[in-house]
Amino acid sequence: MGQHLVQKPAEGEEIAPEHAHQAQILQFLIENNTSLLLDDRNSVGQTVVHIAAINGAYWALDACDWILRGDCGCNEDSAHKPSCSGLYSMIHAEDKEGHTPLYYAVLKGKTAVVGYLLLLLPNQENPASLRKLLEIAIKNQSEAGGKIVRLLLLDRQSDADECRKDIVQEETLRHAVDYFQPEVFELLLELSTEDLSEKADCNLLHYAVAKNQDEAAIMLLNSYPKLAATMQRLEGGLPTPPPGKGDGKLPLLAFYRPSEPDSELRRQILETLVEQLPISSLREHLTGPSWIGREIFLDVTRLSLEESLLQHFLLLIQKELAQKALELAKRQLERASANLEIAELKIKNRELAETELQDAQAELVASRAGLETAQLTLEFAQDELARIKSQSAGQNAEARGYPGAMRDRLNQRSGVDFEHVLKYVNIPSFDIGVAERRTEALFIFNWLRDCRDVERVFQVRVDDCRHCPTSEEDIEAALSGLDVKHLDWRRTDLSVSSIVAAAKNVETLHLYSSGNLAALDHWFGPEGVSLLKKLTTLHIKIIQDDFISAARADKCLTKCNDAAASLPEGITLKASIMLTWSRSSGGDPTRGPTGLIRKHRPIEVMDLEEFVSVYRSAQLSIEPIPDPGANAATSRTKVAILDSGISHARFSTRSHRVLGRSFVWTNPDDVTELEAPWWLAPDPHGSQMANIISQLDPHCEFYIAQIAEDMRYIRESNVIKALEWVLSEGVQIINCSFALRDWNQAHSPSLRDVILRAKDMGVVIMCSTSDEGDLTEKVWPAAFHNTDKSAAEPFDNVFPIVGCDEHGKPSRFANERAGRFFFRGEDIDASGTEPDLLKERGMVLGSSVATAIATGVGSLVLACYQMIRVREGLHTTVKPPSVVNSVFHQMLSKSEGMQDKPPLYDLVTAGKFFPTTEDELLDEDEFFTTLVNNYANALKEDLVRYERD
Repeated sequence: MGQHLVQKPAEGEEIAPEHAHQAQILQFLIENNTSLLLDDRNSVGQTVVHIAAINGAYWALDACDWILRGDCGCNEDSAHKPSCSGLYSMIHAEDKEGHTPLYYAVLKGKTAVVGYLLLLLPNQENPASLRKLLEIAIKNQSEAGGKIVRLLLLDRQSDADECRKDIVQEETLRHAVDYFQPEVFELLLELSTEDLSEKADCNLLHYAVAKNQDEAAIMLLNSYPKLAATMQRLEGGLPTPPPGKGDGKLPLLAFYRPSEPDSELRRQILETLVEQLPISSLREHLTGPSWIGREIFLDVTRLSLEESLLQHFLLLIQKELAQKALELAKRQLERASANLEIAELKIKNRELAETELQDAQAELVASRAGLETAQLTLEFAQDELARIKSQSAGQNAEARGYPGAMRDRLNQRSGVDFEHVLKYVNIPSFDIGVAERRTEALFIFNWLRDCRDVERVFQVRVDDCRHCPTSEEDIEAALSGLDVKHLDWRRTDLSVSSIVAAAKNVETLHLYSSGNLAALDHWFGPEGVSLLKKLTTLHIKIIQDDFISAARADKCLTKCNDAAASLPEGITLKASIMLTWSRSSGGDPTRGPTGLIRKHRPIEVMDLEEFVSVYRSAQLSIEPIPDPGANAATSRTKVAILDSGISHARFSTRSHRVLGRSFVWTNPDDVTELEAPWWLAPDPHGSQMANIISQLDPHCEFYIAQIAEDMRYIRESNVIKALEWVLSEGVQIINCSFALRDWNQAHSPSLRDVILRAKDMGVVIMCSTSDEGDLTEKVWPAAFHNTDKSAAEPFDNVFPIVGCDEHGKPSRFANERAGRFFFRGEDIDASGTEPDLLKERGMVLGSSVATAIATGVGSLVLACYQMIRVREGLHTTVKPPSVVNSVFHQMLSKSEGMQDKPPLYDLVTAGKFFPTTEDELLDEDEFFTTLVNNYANALKEDLVRYERD
């Protein structure tokens, strides 16, 4: 009978007549036999209260309570006494499954019954019991479930409508992630008193991301932003760590899905990471399937070491901006033409009323004016583009020591894309001693915003001109909408009004005083820094150069310190005197370009001109290789270059997929950590190595790892980190055109460990040998091959390379005994082949050049091997190091060797292996047949065909 007394009336409403009749019958039955209330149970051990709770029979439950109050000795018109045993027995009665009436009311989503039972409880339930009930309510993803969650959390000992804060724990929130409801999850977060940020093993945010619960993850990010910067491990088949990461912990983005690289969740994760972490730590968190190699900072100051590179970069972005403006002007002209056509059609309509005709005529006039404006805008954009092209073409690189000229690169982007948020932007001074408007910084910020879709920049540092700086209007335009948090624009007497317009949420601000007291009065006045509501740190530097005296500088400093007390609470002032207005270069000077003597191109010395020409035009197959043991999924070889980085002015990124990362960090002010930009490297060495390799294998993919800004000074730790990164990217060849000296395995086993990991993965490592003769017998990683040659598992994936001349005679100071193969390393043209790249003069030679040639040939060997496997349907288990070693031996020519020593067969000439005759190159079938036969002969095995699906 109790199951029919379901409906609870609204407040002030009487019970329905039919329910009142049923309630009277139930009361009569129980009143005459109260054992029915507590002792009578059905076959599964449930009491009448269980049945009422299961069916939501509110009035039946109320009737039971009324009868119990009369029988237990408690006052019928008031609540039970806290010590009432009858009430306890009724509410806590368990069926054969061990479940109480409250459990079933929560499970079935009976909101009114849950509320009634909770009110009957003389004391609050213990937290552990409520957490179990809370999990059940959370699982009920309905409106009733949300209401029950609130009822369970209600603090019934408080007169106010407050919730308990001793219930919600991490596991409760995890359950709420699985059965997410926005309102419920938000309430649980508010009531959680645990500081999850302080729990080292809290993986709740990572769990939400892995479960694709974006809204829950965003709420967690807002409540516990520090969780985003932790490495965590998840169980249950979620992402596995890369080889060698023993603790199994991964960064947050490793759990993010690859299908939506620009979702709101990923954007917020990235912003949270960028704001919290220094650049070196940040790099460790930018991984996972959604990471596609976008840059997270822009530092142009490195280019200030070489004027031509700086101007080349500026011209590049001006061209892109001009092209963008031209495209916009064309679209505006199209819209204006369409509007004019519509207006003309309206005028021709003879059925228009007088007022409608007047409106149409006015619209026609406006459309003609709009068309004229659009035409003028288009002409201006075309003129501006022509001006920039002319400036680029007319810039004489020879005057700066480079032969040739920098040609038009209108259609070439920098080859680098950026995330929507950047850690910092650093811009050097463009002061050329001419009193004219400075717009370089404005161009750069407009380029980032309009051409690279950058929306936020956390830190900005601009070295402006001392006496002809960027105008405040241009500064406002440059920083508009970027939400800068840390601003260091080195311009004297900058107005706070402009800062408010450009970066009103700034937290750290650097101001520079020329000694003008009016500017100081403004900064500390009512319209000064007090308007910056989020400012916490204010740096003021008084510039004491040739324009103000030391006494004046001291007076300004005293004025600042005296005014510090008037600053709003929470702002820390750091005032000082700066003796010079020095130009920042962003780092220590590098060697700079030494220039090149353009002699022999790498494909010439390898006798590959004709072959590479055919190979370049061949349609490389990019279908997966069926062999699961293969390292590459396509016919393109992945080549890593550990070097000084590349420069877009010296190495073209148009013809290759280029992914890069820097492992060079500096702390110029002991507070800010900066990263060297791998794609704006002033040292030409890395670009030269990339040019050599790309000429020999124009289809390869590059992974650029910057390990130093000056290759004379290389840190072993940077090399290890770079090797770990490129291995995680699945490269097949690593070019190491450098040499580490004084490596000690006992003191630093990490280098050997990562080289061993590369060996296990079948990755080829091409290494430079010493160019100091026998004075330096061992250099690393090249020495791993010779040192462990007799070991049970020698490093056969390490290829030490010796540079030599065209006759195979080792270069001066070369260590012949340290090499595995000789490659041409003298008189090599290592500049780019495209006419718009900077051409350098001078000479490049030595084992580093020979190593790059070996890498290029090795990449070509693997690419062709993979290509014929896919084309011909071949199966093999030979690892890349064995393939390269076997083919290199087929390429050997007699070398002269060192003086007083017999000739050696160590000089590698690629033309001895690849097809070079006209018949072999012109006939496609003959071309591939020759390759297949050559590889079969080199590998000494029968290449077995696999069955295609």
